[in-house]
Amino acid sequence: MFSIESFGRGLTAASLSMLVLAGIAGATPPPIFKDLQLDAAKTSAKQGGKLLIIDFTASWCGPCHKMDETTWVDPSVRKWMDENAIAIQIDVDKERETASKMKIAAMPSVVVFSPKDDSKEFDRQVGYQTGTELLKWLAGVKKGETSLDILRHELEQFFGKGGPAEVDARHKLAAALARAGNHNDSADHFIWLWQNMEKQDPKFGGVRVSFLAKELENLCKHSPAAKQKLIELRDDAETKNALDFIVLNDVLGQEDKTLAWYDKVKNDKTQLATLQKYNYRLEPLLIHANKWKDAAVMYPDALAELDKRAEFAKVMRETMKSRIGNYDPFPQGAGRFYAILLAAGRTADAKKVAIAAFKKSDSPEVKKEMVLYSIDAGQARKEMLEWTKGDDELTEQLKESLKQKSGKPVSKTK
Repeated sequence: MFSIESFGRGLTAASLSMLVLAGIAGATPPPIFKDLQLDAAKTSAKQGGKLLIIDFTASWCGPCHKMDETTWVDPSVRKWMDENAIAIQIDVDKERETASKMKIAAMPSVVVFSPKDDSKEFDRQVGYQTGTELLKWLAGVKKGETSLDILRHELEQFFGKGGPAEVDARHKLAAALARAGNHNDSADHFIWLWQNMEKQDPKFGGVRVSFLAKELENLCKHSPAAKQKLIELRDDAETKNALDFIVLNDVLGQEDKTLAWYDKVKNDKTQLATLQKYNYRLEPLLIHANKWKDAAVMYPDALAELDKRAEFAKVMRETMKSRIGNYDPFPQGAGRFYAILLAAGRTADAKKVAIAAFKKSDSPEVKKEMVLYSIDAGQARKEMLEWTKGDDELTEQLKESLKQKSGKPVSKTK
C-alpha cells in the first residue's frame, strides 16, 4: 500500500526511474475496466442493477501494478465482474479533485457503490488484494455485507478462544475500524491486543512494542477514552514492566516520564541489567534530550559494550544484505558510544574504544562518525583533526565546533 503523503520520500534516482518505467508500462488499464467517466459509469451500473467498482490507482504505486498484473486479469475475477459489476479505474494524479472528494489517502483503494443508492459509497478496501481475497469481499458486498461485517463474523469464530487466530482476527478488525474512522470501536480490540497478544504467542512480542505501538499512538489522537486507559496501563507498568512503561510513554508522547524514571534508577545497581536490556530504546531518548553523560551509566565495561555493538552490526549486515545491499550500522554505533564516553568524562575508556573500533573496522566512516557524534555531544577534540584529513568539509565543521568551544580560531597544525 502506498500513501500519497509518503510517495517520493527516500527514493533514489534509480528507484524513481523504475517507478516511472512501471507507470509507462502500466499506462493502459486492464481490459476488466470500462472506458467510462465516473458519472457515466454510475448511470450504467444503476441501469444494469450492478455494483459500481472504482479502483483508485497511481502510476508510481507498486501494489497497484501488481493488482493490474494478477488480480484484475484473473479469469475468475473477470467472470464475476462481467456478471455483477461495472468497473472503472481512476488515476489519482490525473483526477485529483475526484480523489480528494472521495478521501483517497492510499493506493490501491477499491471503492464500491450499490445500485440501490449510488449517492454514497457502500464499502472500500485499501491495499493489495489477491483475486481470492477480492472475490470473498465482493461476494459479501453483493449480500449487503461490508468488509467490517465480514471481519466481525471472522472474529466471532475465534472470540474468547485465544491463540494466534484470535490475535489475527482482532487485529484485522481493529485496523479496519481505525481506517474507517471508528476509533472508539477499535479501542477495545487494540487494548486487548496490547494486554494479550504476547501471552497468546511469544512471537508477537516484537510486533507488540513496534507496529502495534504505532497503531496505539494513532488511536490516542482520536480516542480520549483509549488514551486514558493506556495512561492507567502505563502507570501500572512503572514498577512492574520497564519495557511496557517505556513504550507506552512513547505512545502517549510523554517521554519525559521515562527520563524522570531513568534519573531515579540510573545509580541503582540492581537496575543496571534492566537498563542494559532496553538500552536500544533508552540511549536514543537520552541523546535526544542531550543527556549524553547519563547514557554512559548503562555501560560500565566499555570494551564489552563495543563488542556487543560489533556483533549486532555483523548480524544486521547479514540480515539486510539481501534487502538493501551493503549496510553497516557499526560506524554509527561506535561513533555514538565514543561520544557518550567523552561526555561522561571517561576519556581513557573512549580512547580504548576508538583503538578497538579501528581494529574491528578499517572503514573511514568509523572516524567520521566519531567526529560527528562528538561535535553533537559538545565533545570536539583538537586531536580529532588527524581523523578528518582529506575531508575538508568535516575538518571545517570540526574546527568551527572547536572555535565555539574555546572562543578562539583553530589551526589544523598543532
